[in-house]
Amino acid sequence: MHVALVHSPDTSVIRFLLSEGANTTLRNSEGYAPIHSLAAFGRVAGHLAAYKAWGGDVGLALDADECSLPLRTCQTVPLHLVAARPGALELLIGFLAAGADIGKYDAKGRTALHLAARTSGVLAVEALLAAGAEIDATDFEGFTPLMLAAQRGADPVVPAQSDRALVNLLLDLGAEVDAENQQGLSAVMLAATYSDDPQIWSRLVEMTEDETLCAVDKKGRTVKALFDLNDRLDRDNAYWVVNQKCP
Repeated sequence: MHVALVHSPDTSVIRFLLSEGANTTLRNSEGYAPIHSLAAFGRVAGHLAAYKAWGGDVGLALDADECSLPLRTCQTVPLHLVAARPGALELLIGFLAAGADIGKYDAKGRTALHLAARTSGVLAVEALLAAGAEIDATDFEGFTPLMLAAQRGADPVVPAQSDRALVNLLLDLGAEVDAENQQGLSAVMLAATYSDDPQIWSRLVEMTEDETLCAVDKKGRTVKALFDLNDRLDRDNAYWVVNQKCP
């Protein structure tokens, strides 16, 4: 069943295996049930529809990642796996249509929106937000989706234009730009540290309140100090704005 969900292009094969009593909860050596394999590696959204129609659980959690905390329970579910995948938009939309819970937290306290903002594309983030994902959700380290999007310049796999569109989307929809994580880092600090896109950096400088712009993180570092360590960005107008506001 695992192999068919990932590699077969024919949904009739999935229906046949289900009709023959294929075990939908059987775990492989990685702890994945068939639905996890589909979410992590599959492509055909029709397989998901067949699986759900047969009574399969689209929200089945990974056993190893279950945890219970005072304020919330975390379980890595298939939606987390597919949301983290670039180029799996059709399958992601399929999971949302099948009723996958967008509010679930994984073992690091991340929602599907966190994962999409970190590694996927703007269309995936749009789909999750349209389905009601919380735009300012925080993970266990205090990161919001905007913070993760702001630091994506550290990832050479994702084109800069995609990063820029994602940051602009979150800002345009009202993401909290002045939030800080547990390390005292805001979105503009993370962009100063990791981004290679001057337009992302400039937009965040423009949107960030002066108090946040001139703040220091838990290690006593300023936005300017972090920027000076980033050799992927040149000193531009936004840099000198920070330098003037935060002497």
